[in-house]
Parts: sequence; structure tokens; C-alpha cells
Amino acid sequence: MKFKLLFILLFPLLVMAQNQPTERTLHENWQFSSTSNTLNGNASVPGNIHTDLWKSEIIEDPYKGTNELDYQWIQDSTWSYTTTFQVSAQELASHQIFLEFEGLDTYATIYLNELKIGKSDNMFLAWQNEVKTWLKEGTNSLKVVFKSPYEVHAETAKNLGYQLPASNDAGDNKISPWVRKAPYHFGWDWAPKFTTCGIYMPVNLLFKKETFIEDVYIYTSSISEEKAVLEYEIILNQPPKKLNYTLELSDTEGSYFSATKSTDFKTIKGKITLDNPKIWWPNGWGKQPLYDFQVALGEMDTFTQKVGLRMARVQQQKDEKGESFYFEVNGKKLFAKGANYIPQDVFINQKSDEDYERLILQAKNANFNMLRVWGGGIYERDVFYELCDKHGILIWQDFMFACSMYPYDKPFIESVKAEVRFQVKRLRNHACLAHWNGNNEINVAWNNWGWQDEYSLDERTQRQLLAGYQNLFEYAIPQTVYALDKRTYTHTSPLSNWGPKGDFNLGSMHYWGVWHNREPFENYADNVGRFMSEYGFQSFPSRELLQRYIPEDSLFLASESMKHRQKSYIGNAQITERILDYFPEPTSFEEFLEMSQLTQAIAYEKAIEAHRKNRPHCMGTLYWQLNDCWPGPSWSTIDYGGELKSAHYKVREMYQNVLPIIEIEKEGITTYISNDTNEDLLCAVTIQLIDASNGEILKTHSNTTPIEAMSTSFSNSIEKFLKGVSTNYYIHAEISVDGELVSKRNIIPNWPAFSRNNDITSIKRIYLSQ
Repeated sequence: MKFKLLFILLFPLLVMAQNQPTERTLHENWQFSSTSNTLNGNASVPGNIHTDLWKSEIIEDPYKGTNELDYQWIQDSTWSYTTTFQVSAQELASHQIFLEFEGLDTYATIYLNELKIGKSDNMFLAWQNEVKTWLKEGTNSLKVVFKSPYEVHAETAKNLGYQLPASNDAGDNKISPWVRKAPYHFGWDWAPKFTTCGIYMPVNLLFKKETFIEDVYIYTSSISEEKAVLEYEIILNQPPKKLNYTLELSDTEGSYFSATKSTDFKTIKGKITLDNPKIWWPNGWGKQPLYDFQVALGEMDTFTQKVGLRMARVQQQKDEKGESFYFEVNGKKLFAKGANYIPQDVFINQKSDEDYERLILQAKNANFNMLRVWGGGIYERDVFYELCDKHGILIWQDFMFACSMYPYDKPFIESVKAEVRFQVKRLRNHACLAHWNGNNEINVAWNNWGWQDEYSLDERTQRQLLAGYQNLFEYAIPQTVYALDKRTYTHTSPLSNWGPKGDFNLGSMHYWGVWHNREPFENYADNVGRFMSEYGFQSFPSRELLQRYIPEDSLFLASESMKHRQKSYIGNAQITERILDYFPEPTSFEEFLEMSQLTQAIAYEKAIEAHRKNRPHCMGTLYWQLNDCWPGPSWSTIDYGGELKSAHYKVREMYQNVLPIIEIEKEGITTYISNDTNEDLLCAVTIQLIDASNGEILKTHSNTTPIEAMSTSFSNSIEKFLKGVSTNYYIHAEISVDGELVSKRNIIPNWPAFSRNNDITSIKRIYLSQ
């Protein structure tokens, strides 16, 4: 009878334990308010204060007109976010309960049931704390108070005695180097200044049992067509008491490894050997099979991660010219083709998962195999990396530092090291992730941009800042990375400067002679580095996009609204100057917009052609930039609305795996073929000279050329091919392999004569092969 009574008493607890929840989000019923509560409304979480104010109709669309100027007051205020949520007795029965903010932007104080339980000062570092003792059954309250970074750092520079260099910070008080927050939120030469705040990532309650999985690291340690070795490291929160765990590696076709083992260790390490593995390849080199790696700690906890079997690293080797820089993937030298990626919106949460998928597919369909996640933005959300895993887009990942010198005090360094640990652990299991890079352009800026004079830095301060840079980017960050991951790391990009000619033989290169130095596009051919990790030219988005944000009577270049869109110091003048190199003077605003896009396409065509022709000296081309964060002119090939600019069509053509390259030499032409595939090819090449006025084929030349895998080689010289033709012609080139068309391209060698003889519609149809 006593046993029966005890069972009756304990049975609900047993059922409760078996049905214990694992986690849930806290995204409902949030409210925002200003300090005085004069401004308040419903809040979106994840979200930010600017879009909350907009949705509450307190402000208008921040992107419209010149609203950016009118809404700077928002950054100077303190904002509170509050909600209530229910906790059940079943949830409270959990062994441990954690409150987790995946991202707080930025200076935040957290209150649970009116008790202050923590603070956060790094946008890139998740905040998590055990909160079971502060929770109660029933209704609980949660509040997050965001303090303005301008209030936090009102006197920082003054107390320091000098201003840290921050070239792109658009504020009067340039506080951005001290704030671990997305640098572009302080303005950039393609972005407005909206120093927003808010709960920008998910909020979770995590219900944990006595033993749970803290972290899992999975990596491929060797790979071939015959065999692959996958190594893993599983870290538990504590050493368990002889716990059984199960490992499984599977995909939709079945299970390839399954084992149940026992452990009483906090860290579990092991290897899985696979015969005839399904290898993950970058886009253009093969498929992207993904396995499910699963860990189960009995009924305690589970973990699942999609993994791709591949090895990738940057190789830097001394050679007769200087030092190479290329990506090696599964033992093969990859010619990287892609672009620099920036956040898709100033207000990060405005973009949906569908927006992310569309953008990654636009990159994939343009034959990209790489994106560089640039260091002035954010570490992207999980869906970005998952999509890149799925579609074969390798990621060069910057840490979030750009175009500034940074503090070197111990609290700042410790915050950065925590950030790096968090982000490396979060991202390292992705097949797409290929390389870590410390920062964007800081080393080249310190040595070439004249910061020392611009910011009146004395010699002692200069020595301190340089030592601080070296400690952060050449010691603290790489030491933290290498303790957690096998991938390669470089302290900065570029590793060389585009001024001295000898630097084009050394490492990564940002070539900005075209644009910042106002050089003609022809200079791309003579300025080719070992790896071109930045270069570019601006264009405008379409009128259709602009008119959603600018009044109709302001849709002309000299209007205040249009001038406000242009954030580059030489933007509109440089665009206009280069347009006139290739086109007659625009006769309308719409024609100017179209010509700006076509001019950008010509720039990228000339650059990419030079980079691919100069393989293997050059082993990568990542133009600046793929996308936009707001509606305005920029170096992007996809506008803020997701529409492809003319340059994107041309890039898609120039990134074909097999590319015909044609050089004009007086009346003759010389052809080359760039083969980015893993196979030797026998290419049937056809070159046609076509009358643009009627489509008549004036001349045809055909030849067959063998081209080695992963190389660029001479194909043929055709003397006097252009002799006797008018100025209104273009060249059409095709390459077939085994009777199948693998590449085609239209080339216009006679700008601006060609544009004087054809209207914009005809030019786009011919030049962009539309």
C-alpha cells in the first residue's frame, strides 16, 4: 500500500520529466518606450527601434527622401523593451533554465521580474544566463533597457586625448571604434547613418536536464575519392555518470555510420571513416551533398548538424614573383569567382529567409563560387550559411572590423576574444566556410591613408596604436581562432597596396585606381594582383526603385533627395565622367540611370577578363559589391529591391566556367580560353563578326583548341579579321565541347562608336546577351 501511494505521488513528476520541453522563443507581446514613456508602441522581436517607431506611425519610412537627417535624434535616446510571458510548473521542473538573447544591439541591461540580472555591450556576442531561481510559475516580466552608445562614449575620445581614426564614421563624435556594433550603422560611402538599437536576434528560454551538449565541432581531416575521415569533438556541460550516447551519420539515402558508446568524460573525441564518400564541391565543380551528423545523449539532449565532406584553405607561397594567394579545395587550386557581400538592410530584420534564398540563388546562377562577408557589417544569421552550404558558395569570413583603428585596452580585447570564440564555434561546422580574415583595410589604411596627420597623432600614440593593432589582429584573434578551428587566417585584406607596382605580386589586393584615383577602365588590364579581393565601379538602381523612396518632382540628379542618396565623395561626377567614355551624353534622367548600369557592366567585364586571363598569377576575383543595404547608388550589381542591374548579367557571362577572351590588335584578334573546370577540354571555338544594324554575320572563323583543366591558354590569332568592317559591329564568340555549347559571349570592342549607332534597348540586348 505504501509503495502504491508513493507511486501515485511520484507518477506526475515522472511524466513531467519525460515530457519536459527543450526550448521556446519569447517573441510575443513586446512593447517599446522612451525614457519618459512619451513615445511607445508595439515592438517586433527580433527587431530594432527605428522600424518599431515606423510601424507605430511615430516616424515615416526612414529611407524616404532625406528622413535620415531628421531621425538622428533616435540614436541619442534610451529605449526600453518589455514583455510578459508564462512559465508552467512543468517548465519549472527542469534541472536548469537559461535565458538567451542571441543578439542585443548594443548597450543593454536585462531585468527579469524587476531584478537586474545582467548587461551586454557587444552586438556580436550572445548573452545567456541561468535564470531558474528568478522565474516563477505563472506570469513573468522581462525588460531590456538600451542606452545610447553616444551617451556611453560622450567623453571617451576627450578623455583619451585623441580621436581613433574612423574614416567612414559619419558622426561628429566618431565613437564607432569603441562600440562592438555593426560599423556600417555609423554610415559608410554606400550606407546611411542609422545608429539603431534593439533585440535584433531571437530570444529563447532553454530548458536543460542535468547533462547536456554545450558544443560540437565537426571537421574533415582527410579526403579523397576513395576515403574521407570526419573528426568530431563533443563537449558536455559536465562529466556525466557513465552516460550512453549515440552517433549517426546519414542522409536521405540511408545511414553510413551509427554507434552507441558510453562516457564519463566532459569531452568526447572520435573519428568516422567513410569509403567512397560523397564529396562537397563549390558551385561549378560538382554537387553539394550534405550529411546529417546526429548526437543523442540518451534522453538528456540531442544535436543535429548538416555537414559537407570537404577540405578548404588559403595557400600563400613564396614564388619567383612574390607571394601567391589562392584557395585550395579538396586538393585542387580554385579560381575564386564572386563578390563582396554586405548586410541586406541597415535594419537587419527587414529581410526574410526568402530574401536570403533569392540573393544566394542570384549569386549561384551567376556562376559564383565565393562570397566575402565584409568586415564592416555583421556576422550573418544561420540561414545565410545554410544556403551557402546548400548551393556551393564558399565564404571568406571577415571579423567585424573595418577602416578604423581600435582600442587596445584589456576589457576591449577580452570582449573581442569572447566574440571570436562565440562566432567561430557558431560557424565552424559549415561546409561553405573557407577562411577567416581579421579586418577590412586597416593595415593598408594605417600605412597609406595619412591617418597620422589627419588625426594629429603624435609619435608615441602612433606606436601605441600600431602595437595595439598587432596585438589584436596578429595575436589575440588568430590565437583564439586556431584554438578552435583548423581553417586558415589572415590578419587583414588587402595584404598589399594598389599604389606600388611590386605590390601586385603579393597576396590579396584591393585595386581602387579605377574609382578613387579616377583612372580609366583600361587600367584594369595593367593592375592585376595575386587575388583581387576588392575593385569596383558605381551605378544607380532603376527609376522604379528610386520612385518608391523619392518624390516624383525630385527624380533628377541635382535634387536634394538624389544628392542625399550619393554617399561617395566623387560619386555622381565619376559616374558621369566614365559614362561619356562609352556613351553620348544622356538626354534624360532615365537614360542616365541606364547608362550608369551599362558603364558599370563594362568596368566589371574589363576587370574580370584581365583577372582570368592572368591566371595563375591571379587566382581570384571578388568585385565590390554584390548587394545593397538601402535604395541608392553604389557599387552593387543587385539593387536594394533585389533586381539585377546590367552588370550582374555581364558578370554572369564573365564567370562562365569556360570563357572566351578576345584581344583586339589593330585589324586582327587574338583569342584565349579560360577553363575553370576540373577537366581537360577540347574546345571548338567559333568567332563571328556581326552587323549590329541587321544581325548579318559578316565573317566567321572556327578552330579547335585543347585546354588543360584549371588554366587559361592561348587559342588562336586571326589576322585582318576586322579589316574593312564598319564601326557598327560586335563580336560573338561560342565554345562547344563534344558538340554541346558550353559558353557564349558578345563583345563590343568599338565603344563609343557602337553606342552612337544603337539605342539603349539594342545595346542591352546585344551587350548583355538578353
